[in-house]
Amino acid sequence: MDTRSKIVTREGAVSRVTGMKPVVLLSSFDVLTVERIRRVNQLGGDADLLIAVITQVPGSLLPAQARAELAASLAMVDMVVIDDGPLTDFPGARIIDDNEADQQRTTQLIESIQQRNRAPGE
Repeated sequence: MDTRSKIVTREGAVSRVTGMKPVVLLSSFDVLTVERIRRVNQLGGDADLLIAVITQVPGSLLPAQARAELAASLAMVDMVVIDDGPLTDFPGARIIDDNEADQQRTTQLIESIQQRNRAPGE
């Protein structure tokens, strides 16, 4: 299965959620860790439908399309939308904003890499 078919427009996602109670996860999906996968898995288990919305954040390590493909590769994610504005289209949805936690993970990764690459005594 080509998981990229899970990447849909906002309109495409809205047309598929009629009568469902989706969980909409706002996330950059810039750094995909085991912790992040466990969180997405837990959210997916609590939902009729899990929609990952790839948010645009300054300083992302990967372009939005690559981040969308990463999110789509997760079995528990039903649809992926690349964010293009305010989310008012999903009435009744449980919206989870993980952007702050994503930024912390990205910062931790960068600091870890910088620490490993420092010369001894620096």
